[in-house]
Parts: sequence; C-alpha cells; structure tokens
Amino acid sequence: MVNKLSWMLIALLLFVPSIATASDASNVHNAMPALEFSGYETSKVLDDQHRLLINNGSGKIRSLDLETLQPSWEKKFDSVYDVRILHNPSKLIVLAKDQGKLMKFTLSVEGNILSQQEIANPSVRTWMKQTESLQISWSPSTPVSKERLAIYSSGSVFIYEYPWKTPPLKIDVNVAPNSSYEDVLTQEIQLEWPYLVVKHQGGALMQVQDFYTVYHAVTKKKVDILMDRNTSSDFTMEQGALVVNSSSITPGPGGTLSAPGNLIYGRYDLATGKSIYEKRAVFHNNETYWSTKYDHQQLLLLDSDTNTLTQFDQQGRVLSSVNIEKAWSYSGILWFYQQNFILTKRSDDGITLERIPVNTDIIVTEGKHQRGNSIGNINNGGYYASDSDWVYFTDFSSNGNMFKKKLGSSERTKVNDDEHVQGINVLQGKLIYTSNDRLTSANVDGTDQRVLDTNAFHVSVVGDWIYYTRGTIQGGQIYRMKMNGSAKQMIADHSVSTLAVTANAIYYTIDFSKLMRMDLDGSNKKKLLTGMISDVNVQDTQLYFNYNKQLYAMNLDGTQLTKISEHDARDINIVGDWIYYSNHSDYSKKLYRMDVNGQHEQVLNTDKTFYIHVIDKTLYYYAPVFKRYNEYILS
Repeated sequence: MVNKLSWMLIALLLFVPSIATASDASNVHNAMPALEFSGYETSKVLDDQHRLLINNGSGKIRSLDLETLQPSWEKKFDSVYDVRILHNPSKLIVLAKDQGKLMKFTLSVEGNILSQQEIANPSVRTWMKQTESLQISWSPSTPVSKERLAIYSSGSVFIYEYPWKTPPLKIDVNVAPNSSYEDVLTQEIQLEWPYLVVKHQGGALMQVQDFYTVYHAVTKKKVDILMDRNTSSDFTMEQGALVVNSSSITPGPGGTLSAPGNLIYGRYDLATGKSIYEKRAVFHNNETYWSTKYDHQQLLLLDSDTNTLTQFDQQGRVLSSVNIEKAWSYSGILWFYQQNFILTKRSDDGITLERIPVNTDIIVTEGKHQRGNSIGNINNGGYYASDSDWVYFTDFSSNGNMFKKKLGSSERTKVNDDEHVQGINVLQGKLIYTSNDRLTSANVDGTDQRVLDTNAFHVSVVGDWIYYTRGTIQGGQIYRMKMNGSAKQMIADHSVSTLAVTANAIYYTIDFSKLMRMDLDGSNKKKLLTGMISDVNVQDTQLYFNYNKQLYAMNLDGTQLTKISEHDARDINIVGDWIYYSNHSDYSKKLYRMDVNGQHEQVLNTDKTFYIHVIDKTLYYYAPVFKRYNEYILS
C-alpha cells in the first residue's frame, strides 16, 4: 500500500515545470554527448580534475574526467552503501554489497582495488537478506577512536566498532506521526564519530519538510535542525559542523518565501545545533526553480529567478557569477572546473553535460578563502601567508619588512616599509598583520596602511572578523573587531597564551595550563583540559597539541584524550593528514613529520628547526644556524 507521504510527493511533483530540451544561451560551449545517467547519481570531488559519480542502487561508481567530460574508470557492485574519499595518501573507501556479502573495499583514485574485507557479522547478514535498500554509513578511525559502522534498521541505528564483533550501540531514531507530520520517512544516515546525523522527511497537508536530528553517540544528547518546507536538501559534516544546502521541489504555496527568503545553505554546530551561518535568497515568483551543490568548501547556485549561476565560498561570499539564458532548462549542477560551471541537461537522448564559462567582466571577487592564514602558520608567528597568486612573508634580514613573491617564483617585491612584521593574514584583497606589535591593515600592494590597534598578538582573520590578543605574546585578553576596524570588543578576560580560531569556535590556553573552548562571540566558555599545553592545532574533528611535553589528540568537545607520540613536538603545523613539527625531545630539534594517527614517522632534515610554515606544497622553517628561513618541498 502506498502511504500518505508517497501520495503527497506524487502530488507535489505534478507541479514541477517540464524541463526544456534545448537552450539558447549564447555563452554555452562544448556540450558533450549524452552519458549513461539515471538521474539518481550523487557526486563527490575525487581530485582537482575528477569527480566521482555514485549510483547506490545500481552499484555503479565512475570517475568522470572534468577535462574531457568522459568516464576515466568504472566499478560495479551489487549495490553501494557508502563512499568516503580520504587523503594523504588519496584513496577511496567503498562499503558495498558484492556477491551477497557486505564488503569494505579500498580503491586507489585510479580505480584499482588495493584491499577488500568482508564485514562478517551474523546480524548484518540477516539485515542484508531482509532489506533491499539497507542504509549503512562508515566512519574512519581517528587517533582517539576505531573505525565504526552505522546501520539503520526498523527505526534504530546500530553502531559497530572494528573488528565488528562486539555488541553494537543502539540508538532509537524513529519519529512517529505527530501533530506536525502525518508521516515521517528516515531518508539517510551519516556517522562521523561521535556524531550521528539522521535525515528525516515529514509530510502533512500537501507540505513536506526535511529535518535533521544530530545524536552524540556517547552522551545520547540530540538536537533537531529544521529546513524550509517544500524544499529538498543535502548534507555533509565537516569541521565540527552540519552543512546543508537546498534546492526547490515545486512551485506553489510554501515553495518560495518572502524576505529573508529561502534557506539555500546553512552551517550548524554539531554539538549544540546552533546556527553558525545561514545564507538565504529571495525568489520572487512561485515558478522559480533553483538548485545547489555543496562540496569541497564551495557552494554553487543555479537560479532561474535571475538566470544566474553563482559560486560561493564556505562563508557564503561570492567568488564568481555569470548570467545565462533559460536557467530553468538545466536539470542540475555537476561542478565548477577551470572557470567553467558544468551543468546537466535532459534531452531525448538522456542527460548531457554542458560547460558554462565564467564571464570575467561580471566576476565578483570577495576572497577565495574563509580565513586569512592557517592555524599552524599563525601559531608559528604568521611570517608566511598566501592568496591564490602571491606568497607574503617577513624577511628577518631586512628589519622584518614584508615582501611578496609569485607562487612558484623566487623574484620578490617589498610590500611596504613596516618593520618587524608578524601575524600576516591575507583576505578579501587586504593584508592584516602586526608591525612592531601594532595591528595594521593595508591593501595587498602595501598601500592604504591603517593602524587598527596599538597592541596585538596571535592575529587570526576568520570570515569578516579579526581575532587577536592584547597584552603580551604569552598572556593577553582576547579581542575581536570587523576587518574595517569597527565593532571592537573584548570576548575573553583571561591571560591567553595560545589562540586557535576556527569557523565554528575558538580554542585557547590560559597561561599554557588550561585548554579552553568558546563560541566566536565569547559565549559558552568551557574548560577542556588542564596541564602543560601549547601548540594547539585543529584539524577536522580533532584537536592536536603538546601536552606535558608529548603529542596528544582530543575530540573538539574535550573527550577521548589520546597520546599520539612521546615526542616533545613543538612548532606544530598540520596539513592534510600530516603533522609537521620540531622534535624537542632531541637536542638537535630536527624537522619531523608523522600522520595524524601517529604512524609513518619520518625525519625530514637534520637542521635545528623553528617556526614551521606551510604554503601550497612548500614548507618554510627557520634555521638559527643559518639565521634564515629554509624551504623544504613536500612530496
């Protein structure tokens, strides 16, 4: 029997406007022949040139070359449950049904099977026999937890821990019909330990609404996050946040909203459900069709209301935009590659792919990155920073003046005459830095210098805010202000010795003896740890730091403190899956690296090493014996 929600979805779809099979857009070029698409594929960034197309039901995975818009390799299983793309080294983890068994495959980015393992558990085998479309999510191991598997069955999620033999943790996620919804469907689960996100869709009176429940698997705490009615949504988890993006389902009542408009993109703290950032758009008529795609910290929007394609960064700032004719004739967005939007279009022959070039005359640039420099670089003095074209750096041999050079070039240009420059941040065409401990703003060419504050250390620019301490480098209060110098406010009256600002929260130490967390506005302060603590870095869902002269990791909420290495790791800088540091356990203080799990330890050179910075694929470190910065090319 078809339930009420199914009938309601059918009724809603009757309102969807028919999709045209041709476009008169003059700026379209290189339309490719129709590929074998079912319309049910999801896609993910595989690397700079390839996108992974995944059809869970048919079990087909393909790598699409964005240069040729043709598949470069393909794999076929009975069905696919989950795909994760890991980096350093790059590889794919595929959870799939193959020959009737639940298998975990490890693939290279070229599509070669590197390893395979059966998830041999009697309960899992039973579920696979009983349920045609089983929902399974895999969570990778971290320095503080083993890999885990979440399986949805009959209103509950069962979480197994490697090697899959221990009794599972059970979480009841069923939502019964209630005053808000006549029917509720559980559509998708995703596990990123310790958080489990469950996507539901509720329906009542010709209305549908996606909503998300975030469970903390250890504390059992849960929060709900609601989407606008009569829109569809997708989600992912990154940097301790739930990230959602929406597309239109149908015109008609409730389909478009007046100001502030429809939510097209939102970021929510996994721990509290609190909104970190929301982007809304006003669509002016009920015939409007819009579609979004979020991946790799970018949001793409196809808007038939204004006939535009727009690319946003992680903080919702416009990176590029282009006008197109008949935006409604495209069925969706695949991705953005080499200044081209790649769209899907239905035709009599199937689904074709078309490139829409960005018109550089109407590009709106508001900064490529969400932050002015990395946490690791700032912790080590902020002597190096970069934008998409230039490296900005301090020359110790020239009164600490700032210079810049093109990425990949050795030819340098002096930026201005400011001396003893530290804490360099570059964002939105502006340089924010300290000169003789004065907080300074300037254009990227060094002009229009302004002193924003007479005392500043630990400077980080994140979003539209400058975060810093006032006092001394080893103890100061935390302040923030807008990039233009307005709205200055103190947000922590402590003796702060280390500062690590993320898009969601601030982590800091008090007198190198207490590790604290607070929201970006200074609220919800919480002590996470006591002891000798320095070199605090944040990577994905983990904190890494020197704790009592050893290297440790910990969850962002302060749980699961785990020793990574006995090395007295200083000047820590984390890039991808690698931790770079100076080993102070050894008198020579050599440059080391190991992966974030504490494995594959390597000595990179024998120089005494301080102030490690990483820009692109180059590591810079200060070698006191030479009284200069040396370079190490990362492989």
